[in-house]
Amino acid sequence: MKEALQSLILILVAGVVCLNLTSCETGFFAGPASIQAGPDSLRVSVCDDMKVTHIVAKERQKGIFGRWVTFWDVTGELDVSSGSTFDVGAHREGLVESISDTPDLRPGDELSITFFNMDGSVAVDAVSTIGAGGLPTDSWLQADGDTTKAPCMLPSPPG
Repeated sequence: MKEALQSLILILVAGVVCLNLTSCETGFFAGPASIQAGPDSLRVSVCDDMKVTHIVAKERQKGIFGRWVTFWDVTGELDVSSGSTFDVGAHREGLVESISDTPDLRPGDELSITFFNMDGSVAVDAVSTIGAGGLPTDSWLQADGDTTKAPCMLPSPPG
């Protein structure tokens, strides 16, 4: 029994280490995607070079029973360079865009933006929570909750 328990603990530790190592590819701090409220729609900026075939944006309203609702779905081959900005609802040549719902974008709501690679794997999966002041219009909300002047920039140190 003791050997079985030790084996199970070793397997769990190895699994956690593997997950941490593999999640570095899609995990991020202050990027690789950020969002802001544009004049007419939500703006999404990506901070990595990649080739994508699918972009999905979802919102989950604040509350214990909130469910993810897709409001933006884009398909088509696209070369994305770091700093590229997408306005939800603005047509881009060669892409098929579907807007199925208007996001509320209220404080406490969560937004998920996922970019898929050419092979269907996830390139970027950014989740941000809208702060008490709402979605910024003159700065960029990063996934860790900080705001920055530029979409692809680490937050400034306090002070």
